Order: sequence, then C-alpha cells, then structure tokens
Amino acid sequence: MSEKDYLILVKEMNHYMTEYQKGTPKISDVEYDTLYQKLLDYERCNGASKSSPTQIVGIKDGKTKHIQPMTSIANIYDLKQLGVWCQDKGDLVISDKLDGISLELIYKKGYLQSAILKGDGIYGKNVVGHISKIQSLSTKVDDSIISVRGELIISKHNFKDVKKKFNLTYPNECSFVASMFNMNQPSDLIRDIEFIAFELYGNYSKNDMFNILKKNNFKIPQHIKCKKVDIIKFIKKI
Repeated sequence: MSEKDYLILVKEMNHYMTEYQKGTPKISDVEYDTLYQKLLDYERCNGASKSSPTQIVGIKDGKTKHIQPMTSIANIYDLKQLGVWCQDKGDLVISDKLDGISLELIYKKGYLQSAILKGDGIYGKNVVGHISKIQSLSTKVDDSIISVRGELIISKHNFKDVKKKFNLTYPNECSFVASMFNMNQPSDLIRDIEFIAFELYGNYSKNDMFNILKKNNFKIPQHIKCKKVDIIKFIKKI
C-alpha cells in the first residue's frame, strides 16, 4: 500500500468509525475488521498517522489508559470481617459475582470511544474492534455517561454448545472469553459472549447505577437491596 492509499484509508476508516458509533454502520463487521487490519499492517512497517483510528489518546505500549484505576474486588473471609466492613454502611445491594474478564467502556457525548480490558489496572488492551459483535452492549448512551464497567461472560449453556459444535478444549468459561479477546482478529464466536454492566463512573449509589444502566439498555447482574443486618443473616443460612 502506498502512503497516499494509506491516508485515504485512514480518512475512510474514521468515517466508518463515526457512523458505527452513531449506530448507522456503513459496512459489515467483517469488512471493517479487514480494513482495520490493513491499517495495522501498514503502520507496523511505516508508522501511524496521528489521525489514524488506531491512535487513541492515552495509549502506552499499545494499551489504553483507564478513566481511573481498575482494581479488584476486596475479599472478606469471615463474618467478623463482614461485620466490621458493614459498620459505616447504610442500605446495601447484593449482586452476583461474575466469572469472566473485566471491561471498561468509555463514551464521549454519548458515543462509544474505547473498550478497555483490565490489563494492569492502569492500562489495558483496547478491544473496541471486537465488541461490535456483542448484542448486550450499548454503543449509544445518555450524554452524561462517561464510563461503564462490567464483565464479559459466556453462559454455561452457550459455552457447552460452542465447545461441542467446534470441538474446543477450553477448560472453563473464563478461559474461553479471555482467549476470544486476546486474538488480534475478532472471532465470530464472540457473538456468544455477553457484557454484564455493574458500575458507572461518578457519584452514584449502587441502586441508582443499576437503574441508569438498565435505562440505557445494558444487561445488569441479578441483585437485591437489603439492610446490613440482613446480609449477615443471609450468609449464616448458606
């Protein structure tokens, strides 16, 4: 590819990305992925234009920076620790612990800009080219939303079907999901993966977060609202 052809492709790809973010894609996922790979192939040997869609502000060593550090959920191992943790809490929301890989979606003026895997918690791989295949994910949201965090998972039923149909050897659901998003070229099997949203960037209560996410057509985890005393009673029954 000549430099002139490359710059033309950069312009076209920026247009396609804008239309995709508006929810009006002009080309298929397969066509987009093929053209995007052409950009990457050229840029590996010749460098990238600053206007290329592969160049996103906040990138380090090919990874994109999170809005704020993406840390792991803290663990509590006994009822005494739980009681101490609950002391300064009001009403609480209990939700499922999902076994998948963490993802942050970043929006600008309501349109999806980046989709960042957890990585080291500061920088992660941008997989925005992969997530277009996921149905349970909103590319257009309220303008007030800056960042949505959640988990990429596959149901046990879908995982069993995919393994059988394609004779796959992944040991569990989490390893399958991680493998799909570590590929340079997105696989059609990503369509069997879901995004479950559970956190918004900003000062919201957990209950408000879930309401806003649901309003913006995100799937959210099963959850219940309860008093701190009820949590300890519930756990004692398990």
